[in-house]
Amino acid sequence: SSLPEWLVVPSSATDPQLLEAARHFRGGRPPLWCWSSPRGATLVRMSDIQPFIADRRSIVVSGGSEILSSFRPDTASWTLPRVKENTMLETVRKSHPRLAQPKVMELNKDVPTPREVQVSFVKLRELCAPENVRQFWVQDSHFLSLLEGSRWLYHASVCLAKAKEAASGLHNEFTVVLQEGDGYDMCCVVASLAQMLIDPHFRTVVGFQSLVQKEWVALGHPFCTRLGHVYNIETQEAPVFLLFLDCVWQLLQQFPADFQMTETYLTTLWDSAHISVFETFLFDCERDRKLAKSEPNNPLTLRPVWDWGEQFSDRDVSLFYNPLYCPPTQLPPPLPVETGVSALQVWSQCYFRFIPSMEIIGGGKPQVDLSCRLLVSQLDRLEREMQYSPPPQASPSPLSQQPTVARVGSFFPFSRRADSGPVAAALLVSSLSLNTSFQSTEGMLDSQSILNAPD
Repeated sequence: SSLPEWLVVPSSATDPQLLEAARHFRGGRPPLWCWSSPRGATLVRMSDIQPFIADRRSIVVSGGSEILSSFRPDTASWTLPRVKENTMLETVRKSHPRLAQPKVMELNKDVPTPREVQVSFVKLRELCAPENVRQFWVQDSHFLSLLEGSRWLYHASVCLAKAKEAASGLHNEFTVVLQEGDGYDMCCVVASLAQMLIDPHFRTVVGFQSLVQKEWVALGHPFCTRLGHVYNIETQEAPVFLLFLDCVWQLLQQFPADFQMTETYLTTLWDSAHISVFETFLFDCERDRKLAKSEPNNPLTLRPVWDWGEQFSDRDVSLFYNPLYCPPTQLPPPLPVETGVSALQVWSQCYFRFIPSMEIIGGGKPQVDLSCRLLVSQLDRLEREMQYSPPPQASPSPLSQQPTVARVGSFFPFSRRADSGPVAAALLVSSLSLNTSFQSTEGMLDSQSILNAPD
């Protein structure tokens, strides 16, 4: 099974019930707990029931004798799996404080399949990684039509819409059950996004890491298969995790002060998923991870990707934190995300950073980010000076001594391009921005540093 050793399941379900019911769900995945609200509404994931299942059972025939028979792929073969599914949903209902019926969202009807995600990604990759300058300018003349043809933003729109629907149901104190195929692809996307919309904890760096570890790694998203770490013609590659990160990036654009992480953090996380020295995104399930660790001849030393100090300096890691993040003082309503395709953008830092012609020196989001870090640091310094020491009587205005910020490219810090003007002044340490001082863009995080992780 692709499930971890320990699971949270409805309290009214017994172990024999779960073991029996699991046989009737694809991948052996009955309803599994993901998240609960303070009032008891629960987010649950499960896979589809098996379409055809041979279930040997005793059938009483005339004369009182018993024979063993097997279901065949006809109408009767659906009956028992459907009964088991309804039994499990009933245990979910009993776990609700008001015994309310759960809301079942069948994701297969709307969200893309892994195959559709892969086809869409290939078209997007061809658009964002032209072979030469001539191809770039040819594509540029009808870029929007090619982007629409890839359907990448459409898939992100559908995932965000489903997550918004799930978060709304949870906010209204209904238990929401996400059901999808094998239960380890688009369920991961929608469940994770829904929790980010409704729970501010998962919008912090630590909370986001725990969310990925819980919903993706522990619950068995097949990273090895989907990311193509080991080539196999029979497996289906699909960057489902990238689609999720893109959706998170869309949330960052719509709610810039509600997330502690930055787009640099998300881009780096996607790059790190392809570095095999880290085990976080290396296996298909916990069972494979344990087998690799316990290999008698060549045991694997497990190194999680979350220890960013293994790859980057503290100065680099500071760029993972949003200087404008404002944590809520109380539990707010779900984020009112706009899910239409017209409200979404192209994640230029991640997709276009390998096209030098598209980089804007002194412009784009990185330049705004550095300016915000400088302003936050100045405000923090002024507050500390006013609190601990009175200002001198005849001192120049702090505003007249503003340091300058280096002009960086729109793909910073994944590009070393910058102007030859004044070197950036030191950004003062700020407890608010969690930012460390750096004098210039030299040595900052770039597209090569992630490939030079220590062995």
